[in-house]
Amino acid sequence: ILLDEIEGIVVSQLRGPLPRLIEKSELLKLAKVSTQFEWGSFYMFSNEQTAKKLFNNMKTTNKSQANFYRKMVSMANVTVRLFDNRSFIIYSNKREVLELIKGLYREVDIGEGTLDQLKFYS
Repeated sequence: ILLDEIEGIVVSQLRGPLPRLIEKSELLKLAKVSTQFEWGSFYMFSNEQTAKKLFNNMKTTNKSQANFYRKMVSMANVTVRLFDNRSFIIYSNKREVLELIKGLYREVDIGEGTLDQLKFYS
């Protein structure tokens, strides 16, 4: 999992140099002791080499460009972006992930399309 832009109350364990690569098990442990996330980007990859390549690119890229985030989201299998203490958006190129989320959280709206067609916050 590639972390970026992490802010919130009691997230010091997730702080440090960003972007940062961590294992799923580490994130789950840290999330249990983090009481609130205000902002955050979590890019999840099934291929470790892709994650490492993008991690290296992130360190040298101007992240203020909206295209940077669109590229990251399009290359990740799942992206979770947190906003304003209470909202989040999950992007995925895996239909089974979206169907699982819809099954767990009936009130969730699922949109389909390219990033240009969907709500995107950068």
